Amino acid sequence: MPSAGANRQLRARPATDAEQIHNEVRRLIATYSFTNIVAVNWTHGATYPRNQAEDILGTNDATKGLMFKFSRPVLAETLKRGVLDVWVVEGGRGRANDIYNMEGEFAPFTTPTVTEARFRQTSQEDLQSGDRVMITLRSAFILDECCRPLDGYERGRADSRFHRRCRAAPSGALRVAPATIRAWTSGNAIAPSVL
Repeated sequence: MPSAGANRQLRARPATDAEQIHNEVRRLIATYSFTNIVAVNWTHGATYPRNQAEDILGTNDATKGLMFKFSRPVLAETLKRGVLDVWVVEGGRGRANDIYNMEGEFAPFTTPTVTEARFRQTSQEDLQSGDRVMITLRSAFILDECCRPLDGYERGRADSRFHRRCRAAPSGALRVAPATIRAWTSGNAIAPSVL
């Protein structure tokens, strides 16, 4: 039991100022940290020339495609059609404003769990100058080895600082976001739910 003198010392401490609180330093208070996406091979919101976009999508090369790297192994059987959609909004000159789903498939998996996945375009549809490609990954449907959903929530780290550093990476390379106070990953440390 603390002494009366110790209690007086605790009460005598000055109040914490707002400047002393650092919300950017966050720690997960849990017995299990969620699996996250730690790297992709494109930059969010970037503008690519047509040939580079087709290179990233694997349009003409079966060894390329959209790459995802995970913080720990995920079940390969959960990476299937419907988990990832690639939508194209037509833009530029000529026909515009139509939206279509770009057909594609995950590269075959040779093991029950994987730490990387590649999804490539399989349709014959060509991108046109001004088209917008939207990639939607339903991360809560991807399960890790413990059958917990992937925490793929994008925390808004795709800011200009992130773009400047990542654009220097060679085409097709996995772009790992720069380390700041805490290394970048997807996720908000709240358990994803699937309905």
